Amino acid sequence: MSNNTQTTPIKGTSHIGGLEIAYSIDTATNTITTSLNFDGLNLGNGTMTPEQPTQAIWKNLGLQQLSGELTSDFANSSLEGKFEITEYGKVVYQNRETVVRW
Repeated sequence: MSNNTQTTPIKGTSHIGGLEIAYSIDTATNTITTSLNFDGLNLGNGTMTPEQPTQAIWKNLGLQQLSGELTSDFANSSLEGKFEITEYGKVVYQNRETVVRW
């Protein structure tokens, strides 16, 4: 369970490189919904709960592969992200950071 005191929903947008993460956090139900975009390309939506705390990120663009994961930590009131871009089999971008704390 989240230990936050903020009212719901908590909405915002964060970036990890070119990855845009729009999120909405419902602290009453401990549910996080996300929408992911990379330089205008829709990578999909997801929902995380304490029972399903991760969301995979994956898109094959031919020469480029986008991959990563969002991980929710309801006990610590945080959403963490890792994101990687691979071109021709070599990692050209890699980052891990906190998307949001509430």
